[in-house]
Amino acid sequence: MGRKKPPSPFSAPPQPALTQTTVCEVGRRCHVAGQKLKTFGTAFPQATISAIASSSVLLVENASGQPQRPIASGTLISDTVVLCASHSLQGVNPLNIRVLLFHEASAATAPPGNRDQHPRNDPTAWRAGTSLRTNPQAKVVKLLEEGDPLGFDYGLLAIHWTELTADPGGNFVAVPRASVLSRSPSRTYSKEVVVVGHPVEVFGHSPPQTMSDVETAQATVGILTKQFGPNFETNKGLSYSYATYSGEFGMSGGGVFNTSGNIIGVLKGWRAGLGGCFLNLGEAATGLPTSRLSNWFNGGSALRPGDPSQTIVFVKASS
Repeated sequence: MGRKKPPSPFSAPPQPALTQTTVCEVGRRCHVAGQKLKTFGTAFPQATISAIASSSVLLVENASGQPQRPIASGTLISDTVVLCASHSLQGVNPLNIRVLLFHEASAATAPPGNRDQHPRNDPTAWRAGTSLRTNPQAKVVKLLEEGDPLGFDYGLLAIHWTELTADPGGNFVAVPRASVLSRSPSRTYSKEVVVVGHPVEVFGHSPPQTMSDVETAQATVGILTKQFGPNFETNKGLSYSYATYSGEFGMSGGGVFNTSGNIIGVLKGWRAGLGGCFLNLGEAATGLPTSRLSNWFNGGSALRPGDPSQTIVFVKASS
């Protein structure tokens, strides 16, 4: 018998076998409607993840004469306001941003397992799910407020819905599930927290990425390691939190939620030795008492008199 040929040092590492599981384990990243998934972490039933995903959006740059480009994730916090990360808006004209709601794989086609069970150099199977929506349905009409990425890393965008379900009034936005916009932000943290966003695959090529690189909405649960920590870029302050979730480029700006499904933070990034970092919205609201962010967080609205507004009625639609 001949000697077994050793593996090439340049070949992709072997991947763990794809096993059907009912749990998206802590620290893993799974599609929000992943096949057979019943629980994310130990404390997030799939129904809670599905409800949270109802408010997750993908921000897309659509400059005149240029192809669409994925920017980051965000969260719809009212009918016409998106919360995102300020660092995601740097170098982008806000008026060129479009908003894609429900870019997530349908429950019937969402890939099973977690991201680590699929080859990084061949994302085909991981992207196989059929998206509920593929084209932006809204556009940004005003940058309402923006924090400093080196301070409070958040942005508030006023949007106008452009793709509306046909009806006599022309003011209905169809959604696959009941809207969760009525849920309030919270200062209450839980041992486990979840991030929902839209990863953009960067493996194998450098930016800029294209829409073909965007993956449908995914969620990742982490164990809270620090509730009051520094901005990892400056190592200063106590307005950021850290957890052991798994993330990816493109998920920045996505909402971070407690086990009750209330938003508590905005994803900022990752740093070796510290883990996943997100803005503590309660601390930001306290630090900016006269801001739109604070007004919204404390039960009011991010909008002010004179801001663009739009009468919208959300209606449930089948997926």
